[in-house]
Amino acid sequence: MKHWWLALLIVLWPGSVGAAPAGVLRLQTPLQADAVYDRIYKALEAARFWVVHEANLGERMAGNADQWGADYNRSRLGTVRALAFGNLEWTNAIANADPDLLALYPLHLTVFERDGTSYIVLPRLSVMVKGSPGEGRAMELEAEVRRILERALTD
Repeated sequence: MKHWWLALLIVLWPGSVGAAPAGVLRLQTPLQADAVYDRIYKALEAARFWVVHEANLGERMAGNADQWGADYNRSRLGTVRALAFGNLEWTNAIANADPDLLALYPLHLTVFERDGTSYIVLPRLSVMVKGSPGEGRAMELEAEVRRILERALTD
């Protein structure tokens, strides 16, 4: 690992997988949000998870600031960027286990910044698929995506 100190900081950072709702996987890092987004994009593509859609939600929301008035960005978020991604092998495996779980595809995540901390949030498949015949495969997929994200933040 090139930057062991950064990996340690991310692991020890208060709440690095902290108080998010049960159905949300949240990672956080002191890295700048646009850099985090770029790292995640490259790591997903390197792991054969193809990014199929990108949205700069922060810019789009800013375009509505006048219309929304005091309701605009009350959470004081900086960058807000989202992407949708998938892997055909995993799509096939999930479809074989339980075709109804294709409702979860493509997978998606959002990167946002607040108060100098960047957050990566995505739905936790393991929570959403409880009781499904595809639960085991979905849990494996969630674990793989999490490993990819954690590596992206530490390499």
